[in-house]
Amino acid sequence: MGKNRARGFRLLSGAAGAFLLAGAAAATTVQKLDVAGLTRLATNVVVGRVEGAEQATTPDGGLIVTSTSVTVAAHWKGTTDSASLVVQTPGGRIGNFAMEVPGSPSLRQGDTVLLFLERNPDGTFGVISLAQGSFRVIAGPRGTLFVERDPEARHLIAVEGRASGPVEAVKGSLVAIQADVEKGKRAKPAEEGAVEEGETIVPLVEMGNGGGR
Repeated sequence: MGKNRARGFRLLSGAAGAFLLAGAAAATTVQKLDVAGLTRLATNVVVGRVEGAEQATTPDGGLIVTSTSVTVAAHWKGTTDSASLVVQTPGGRIGNFAMEVPGSPSLRQGDTVLLFLERNPDGTFGVISLAQGSFRVIAGPRGTLFVERDPEARHLIAVEGRASGPVEAVKGSLVAIQADVEKGKRAKPAEEGAVEEGETIVPLVEMGNGGGR
């Protein structure tokens, strides 16, 4: 999809401790993708439980990446060799330094999540299209499982052709979302990345191994 570009991250320092600069103006631009589109781009689609996380800098020291362990309960696409996997997301805190990436997935310990992932060369995984590819699984009053898009997606701007706007909120049953994933798996490979005449595709964010596509 051409050269990737990253937007909207801020690396800050403070003598008294780590802090983040709050501000609604910053946003990250991604390609608009529905569930089927996320599925086509993903190497793995999993439902799992978020465990612990740790932060580290990239080898060049330029970025902070958070590595989160996820125990897999169900594989909807792809497989792994173990019952857990490591998901890398851009941003985090180390000592007196903090890096914020608007729209980076919020993976909270103890949450059950649905993630659309891309396998990195080192065996870790990045979330496709940042928080657009991250969902939380919640139980309804009668035990029905529902899926909600990661709230950090509010910091993303989705582009489709010449139009752009906020990433759409998603709330649906887990069964319905799984049906959409199955549709994406059955889609012909030729449809992936198809571009209409005159349409411009904006590259998605890729930051180290933590950004997905």
